[in-house]
Amino acid sequence: MGEIRKQSLFRESVRFLGRNRLLLILLFVIFILRIPTLFEPHRYADEEIYLTLGQGVRKGLVLYRDIHDNKPPFLYLVASVAHSLFWFRFILLVVHAASVIFFWKLAELVFDKKHWAVVVSTGFFGLLSTLPFLEGNIANGENFMIVPALFGTYLLYRSLADPSERQRTLPYLVIGLLFSFAFLFKVSIAFDFVGLLAFWWLLAEPKLQVRDRLRLLFSRRLWLVVAGFIGPIAISIAYYTLRGAFVPYVRSALLQNIGYLSTWGNESDGILSNPLIWRGLAVAGVFGAVWALKEKLSFPVRFVVVWTAFSLYGAFLSSRPYPHYLLEPLVPVSLLVVLVFTQTHIVHRFVSLAMLGLVVLGYFQNSFWYYSTLPYYQNFMSFVAGSKSREAYLDFWGVKHNYEIADYLKKRTSSSDRIFVWGTEPSIYALSDRLPVGRYTVSYHIVDFDAFDETGAALRTTPPKYIVVVEDLEDFSELNSLLKQRYIHEIDFDGIAVFRLIPKA
Repeated sequence: MGEIRKQSLFRESVRFLGRNRLLLILLFVIFILRIPTLFEPHRYADEEIYLTLGQGVRKGLVLYRDIHDNKPPFLYLVASVAHSLFWFRFILLVVHAASVIFFWKLAELVFDKKHWAVVVSTGFFGLLSTLPFLEGNIANGENFMIVPALFGTYLLYRSLADPSERQRTLPYLVIGLLFSFAFLFKVSIAFDFVGLLAFWWLLAEPKLQVRDRLRLLFSRRLWLVVAGFIGPIAISIAYYTLRGAFVPYVRSALLQNIGYLSTWGNESDGILSNPLIWRGLAVAGVFGAVWALKEKLSFPVRFVVVWTAFSLYGAFLSSRPYPHYLLEPLVPVSLLVVLVFTQTHIVHRFVSLAMLGLVVLGYFQNSFWYYSTLPYYQNFMSFVAGSKSREAYLDFWGVKHNYEIADYLKKRTSSSDRIFVWGTEPSIYALSDRLPVGRYTVSYHIVDFDAFDETGAALRTTPPKYIVVVEDLEDFSELNSLLKQRYIHEIDFDGIAVFRLIPKA
């Protein structure tokens, strides 16, 4: 009997491998491409901020109240669990693999299991979300929020496209929960969520009468999704309220995040000069065009085009040119690219192609940056082959001095000592395992949030044993005065000054 079970298990395993061999090959290729990310040095400011806040969580600090950044809490909690950059990137590797699998399952629905379309779209998404070109190698909020959002989208698409699924209520609650978890990594996913709800209400069933649409608006299914979305966010607000961090949490992670995202390149006068207004009108125009053609367009075309428009708005919200913002719309765009070639009806193909044209136009109009991929892998291969020393490997990133400073401070301070870095080098905190005095980990936060008085008071009240000065002190007169009164210039590392506190007599 046991032998029969073993044979049956073997046959099932062979069938599974046969059915999914291309997905498994793609996952293997992505794994190989991600190996260098596990050995990158501490060099990317955002990641170092996350790791520093994660360090603060491990040492008992309350996020937003005791240590600050302007993103929702899940990213810092993951960084806290990871403890190190290697494990932070390893968690990303696993999470990204899950996103590729969920994308594959969604693509099977969108392309009705047209195998080549599933493979090409998943490969397009998997590779672009891995390579340095769009910062897929960095543990940013976009990389993590994709997974719950993709799973939620898969469940929603299946529920809307298959009438037999509509009577099950649990998936609707789960959809809301998944998008809420994504939101607690990065708030911009809310635009995808709103767009998909708008699609459900107005476009999922083109021939629905007005009375039925009103009934849907107040249906149990829709409100289960909304309740699932609001629930975890409300719980997070309640938690930080109990920890005495209600105002900084709501202001920094939720409300201030919107203001922060929408400031870059938005200094013109007049509401009609605001790029957010014009982009909003563009999204409304896309939605209106799909509405006008709703009975002529297939379900997949309507779904992907609307999703792409709303997702693009979330990515372009700040007008900042950071390439990792494009990871959010990369998901629907990866479907859209292939959808252009799978549609035989001229209207379907034209609408898909027009939306793809808007994507390309938006990319160049926003002047997104990109990062070179080949030198990235050449640097790693030279290091692994032994033709490049560790020092030269670090020099490729320009971060050798941060390692030297962190090592210097770690030998001269205890784990409970605080330090302070004036500049944008939060890796010094992460590498030395030392927390900053005050709430802020980088100078631009102190400048952006006009926190000079707050930070100056913290430095006066609890003078750190060491202060590292990376940037000019002209903007921070309080720190300049403190250094002259109570500190001695001890050493320099590549022009970065390290000051030591003079003990009181």
